[in-house]
Amino acid sequence: METKGVKVSIIIPVYNVAPYIGECLQSVMQQSYKGDVECILVDDCGLDESIVIAEQMIKEYNENEGRRTKDDNVRGRIRFRILHHERNRGNGFERFEDAWRNKFGDYFGKASVDREGEFGRDATDV
Repeated sequence: METKGVKVSIIIPVYNVAPYIGECLQSVMQQSYKGDVECILVDDCGLDESIVIAEQMIKEYNENEGRRTKDDNVRGRIRFRILHHERNRGNGFERFEDAWRNKFGDYFGKASVDREGEFGRDATDV
């Protein structure tokens, strides 16, 4: 993955959030920031289909991005990565520690994915 130009990293811990991960990623994908963004999903060994859903959405996003022309460049490109933990690390900093260490952006934000989060079109707008 090319990291040149990435100024912003969004870190999303993922653990048993299948009902919400789609809306969260949609919000990231629709952000209006014109620069390139890195989005790191941290797979914390959940037991549901969260990562499968995320992988499918990312695949579709990347396929659509490949069809963009210079004229379509309304917003910056989002570069997705998934870091897989070998075991569940629980809540708190441990859940996104690896992403923090491996981020490329100068600035970062953490998106929470849970039933209490309300994701609108611009919930993760940079």
